[in-house]
Amino acid sequence: MNEPNFFGKTTRTTFIFIVLAELLSFALYWLKDVIDLRLYFFILLFFSLIILGIFRLKWLIFIAIIELIIGSKGHLFSLEIFDFVVSIRLAIFLSVIICWLLTTNPIKLVSSVVNVLKQFKCIFYLGIVIAFALFFAFFRGLPLENIFFDINGWLFFLYLFPWFYVLADKKDIEAIIQIFSACLITLISKTLIFLYVFSHQLPLMHDLYGWGRRTLWGEFTILDNGFYRIFSQAHIYVIIAFFIFLAIAAGNKISNRKTKLYLWLMMSALSSVIFIGLSRSFWVGLAVGLLIWLFFAAYLIKLSSKKIIISILSVGATFAVGFALIIAVADFPFPKPAIKFEASDLINERLKEDSAISSRWSQLPALIKAIAKHPVIGSGWGSKITYQSKDPRIKTLANPAGQYTTFTFEWGYLDMILKFGLAGLMVYFYLIYSLIKKFVVFIKKNAEQHSAVLSLGLMLGLAAILVVHFFSPYLNHPLGIGYLLLLFIFSRFNEESRQ
Repeated sequence: MNEPNFFGKTTRTTFIFIVLAELLSFALYWLKDVIDLRLYFFILLFFSLIILGIFRLKWLIFIAIIELIIGSKGHLFSLEIFDFVVSIRLAIFLSVIICWLLTTNPIKLVSSVVNVLKQFKCIFYLGIVIAFALFFAFFRGLPLENIFFDINGWLFFLYLFPWFYVLADKKDIEAIIQIFSACLITLISKTLIFLYVFSHQLPLMHDLYGWGRRTLWGEFTILDNGFYRIFSQAHIYVIIAFFIFLAIAAGNKISNRKTKLYLWLMMSALSSVIFIGLSRSFWVGLAVGLLIWLFFAAYLIKLSSKKIIISILSVGATFAVGFALIIAVADFPFPKPAIKFEASDLINERLKEDSAISSRWSQLPALIKAIAKHPVIGSGWGSKITYQSKDPRIKTLANPAGQYTTFTFEWGYLDMILKFGLAGLMVYFYLIYSLIKKFVVFIKKNAEQHSAVLSLGLMLGLAAILVVHFFSPYLNHPLGIGYLLLLFIFSRFNEESRQ
């Protein structure tokens, strides 16, 4: 693989496409009280996706990747049908599957599916686990609505078949790299814009808040010190990107100075987003990922002690620049900022126990008790628990005791054990292990290639997700599953490059 190009024509085109999509989404929200066009637009958009997929399925798959990275919970556009909400993520998923089935020769389609299952047997085993958990949920008579909303994220593993069939050229990997870069620039820009508008309390603030919540892009909370926390579930890709860029920049494989400067500047901007999100689970994932990187840098790509020390100092510099960027945006003098905060207050604020922490600890005993009923095979999709929460959003006049019943949990691995048991979790770990093994073998045998440090960065991103998933669920969500699928695509090209 040649030196990766993160900023090219595809990057610029993708960035413009995303900005137009974001502006259109905001316009539809802003105009809803004057003229509500969301229904008509969504229907038109869905049929446009089908038409695009029939003639350019690869473009539609690229759109699916873009939406997964920037879309958080997938509701940049949505359609409400009675009490059911159809998100643009679901519409794109259906479009890709439908168009793949319609445009692919049946013999080639079956052959490609069999080929994927042969190459990645772990996918077949995971399919059995998912199917059994579905059967057991039906057998136990769990509510159909709960079953659907619990299992629907796992259906994104079906993406692997059309992605694997269509993304068959090395140029597709180069396109994905540039698309990824454009998505990151958008995430950084959007987060900083929200911070600027909120910290200066501009008139646009209320509309921006309503749009951000309506599209489920993020959570926006004012802290005791007056600082606004801007957190999006999509920021998981910010963590992933930080490690990818770190591995490439520190791996000393980049000869182009502009590219290396771009990587370090992007890392600074990415670190600012990580700080703005004030996610403790992300911070833990970042810290563990950095420790793993030190180990891999020394023993896999065999960086010298001098280069490792320089890289550590460079990482510290990116954090400093990232923090300075936050202060520059929040305290920008025009117009006069509405708040004045001390940097140290941010850390102190997150060390306090808040509703998020108390909610996690409150659900833990009830979750463990529910797991004990079927610890090996699980209790099936849609299994729920009832626990007593201290969260003020739950403790209302109608529910002063704070009792809350749910089938979604913050404890990612415990959620999996509850749904498909320890046996299912072992199968999922086997899937992840098989990916890691492929990448480690490739890195060892191709340590001098650009693709080796890129692969190392991809592995570090996976390590961060594995850590974050302890406290915030991602590996059972389209965001984390989507990243695993991208790793499968990259691993396929790694295998081909070795032959």
